[in-house]
Amino acid sequence: MNDNRTGMTIRMKKISPPFESSEETSYYETLNNSLSDLIDYLHMSIFDKVLSDNDYLELEEIKKEILLVIRLYLSGQSGESYKRFELLTSKISDDWTDLRYTINSENVFIRIRTTTDAINKRKEMFHVPFNKRQLITKQRFSIEGYPCLYLAGCAYTAWLELNRPQFDTIWASAFRPTKEIYLLDLSFTIDYLEKNFYKYETNHLKSLLKLYFIVISTSYRTKYPSAHFHEEYILSGLLLQWLSLNKHFSGIRYLSTKLEYYDSDKLWCSSNIVIPPNEYDFKEKYNDHLKKLFVLSMPQHWSVLMSYSNAGSVACLECGGDFFKEKTPFISNGVDSPENLDKLIFNNYNATWFYNIDGYLRSQFKMDYIED
Repeated sequence: MNDNRTGMTIRMKKISPPFESSEETSYYETLNNSLSDLIDYLHMSIFDKVLSDNDYLELEEIKKEILLVIRLYLSGQSGESYKRFELLTSKISDDWTDLRYTINSENVFIRIRTTTDAINKRKEMFHVPFNKRQLITKQRFSIEGYPCLYLAGCAYTAWLELNRPQFDTIWASAFRPTKEIYLLDLSFTIDYLEKNFYKYETNHLKSLLKLYFIVISTSYRTKYPSAHFHEEYILSGLLLQWLSLNKHFSGIRYLSTKLEYYDSDKLWCSSNIVIPPNEYDFKEKYNDHLKKLFVLSMPQHWSVLMSYSNAGSVACLECGGDFFKEKTPFISNGVDSPENLDKLIFNNYNATWFYNIDGYLRSQFKMDYIED
């Protein structure tokens, strides 16, 4: 039994983000293997209780469509690739509203910028202005030349997303929605679905399993970070394009690939959100829709926030405030030692400067709309 459990754990790890392809293997080849591993895992797991033979045929078809979309794009047929992607979305769900994640004024997010210059206006923490769209390169969940608003679930994830910049170069703000915003939620793992198996209605669970093929496909680290083209970002770019053309969602919530560890109970803390412009006017510098969607704090210098040493009892996390409790396990001969810094930080988040910064930004500063 223990050998079987160990085998399942190893198999689960193979289908859990983040993913990366080796120097010898392309993203396409590695993704093909990862999606096959997912189908194999489902056959052997608790999910097999709800999946019929027809369901598995549909999952195989979704896998084939994803690979075809990428193959067409790499063959220079970007238009045909997008058409196939639209067909793919119809195979995942008939009712995408069932896959919504709702954020509102109780959810506060973090955005940081790095610069050696002083920042003293809210708009300097907003999306890249449209008159500087030449700065927008192809990244994960992006479209070249198309400024979007990117926010992080917590200060630590925001810091990782910018590749661990020096603290004395960082400015930070908190963003609070002014109304309900519907996001397509890709910030879940197979481990999370398995732990919550009995909480889901069967059809909803099947839709999430289909969507997990998209989670895997868009959760690859880029093999060549400084390159101009990243094949790992093909599907995430097409998804953002599709989302900007429909009314189901205003944005996407997705897991950071900068982390080595995800706590299935705190996946939102490991996530980012992207919200593209809406009803864009070529005359505007900042999207009017996004300007009305958030209030934010004035930019604060990271080092100064760190020097303010006591967060007290500020609530630093999502949904009205969530408090971490320090829970480093008793370590016996190193067996229970964390394997990486991410796990250590999330297990003891309220003992970190990141926790303090979250708390200060979320609760200690006035929030308002950006300046015109």
